Amino acid sequence: MNTNQISCFLETVKENNFTKAAANLYLSQPNLSRSIAALEKELDVKLFIRHPDKSISLTQEGQLYYDCFRRYRNELTEIHKKCQRSKNTPKTLRIGYAIGWNLSDYLPDKLAQLSEKYPEINIELECHHIDKLAEKLEQHEIDACLTIENPSIQSPYIHLQTIYQLPKIIIYSNRHLKISSDGVTLSDFYGKKLYLFQTSLVAAIQKELQSFFAPYGFCPEIKIVPNQETMVSAVENGLGIAVMDLWSQPVHSKYISWIPLPYTHTIAFAYTKDNSSPYIKDLCRLLKQNDLPN
Repeated sequence: MNTNQISCFLETVKENNFTKAAANLYLSQPNLSRSIAALEKELDVKLFIRHPDKSISLTQEGQLYYDCFRRYRNELTEIHKKCQRSKNTPKTLRIGYAIGWNLSDYLPDKLAQLSEKYPEINIELECHHIDKLAEKLEQHEIDACLTIENPSIQSPYIHLQTIYQLPKIIIYSNRHLKISSDGVTLSDFYGKKLYLFQTSLVAAIQKELQSFFAPYGFCPEIKIVPNQETMVSAVENGLGIAVMDLWSQPVHSKYISWIPLPYTHTIAFAYTKDNSSPYIKDLCRLLKQNDLPN
């Protein structure tokens, strides 16, 4: 039994409908049904009566467990609030962001403003693979993160606040291009390999990358490599190109140049919905201010 199964059960009782409950929790209806079936199997009881007209109602045992789980969640929320209030200074705020980003142009100023308002906090920064940020949040290993808004971080337990549209770019080796960097266009990369590192969204990213070049009448060969470091190394050595963004560390390399693309990442500030810290909300407000670098 886990909190996700309990949440699925309580939401289904609230909506009295599997489909509506699944939509509220950003789950597919089959996934929600499997979660509740697993809970019933573990408890060795039938929680719902499924009627021929597809309506549902609680069994006698289901009502008992509903009362129990509702009390459990309410008590857990109250305990969490009490623990948050009872913590003594110094307080630590753990902020995560994706490996490979360089945020030194503006993040220190934002954090300085936050520290000025809350001198008791100790701010820690952590870099993690972008696929791991949601997991780190849900497990409370970090308090908030800056991330690319995408389906992998959609969760009923995580709040996403859009803060910026970050331009995408093509990076290439300036040691192996025979024309001036000022005149480079996507057409100049005909025949070059397009490097991409492995993520959970690699299939969707491949399709997106192909669409970037469609207006130019060609599609580069896409080469998938294990990690970002391998991808950047290939670009630095003139083996191909890559699509990144303006926060990417390779932008600052003397061996790499870049040209802009007419596309952006949606950058979001993410934190768990049960986090009531005023630090989080104030930092989110600071990050949304329109003085981010272009």
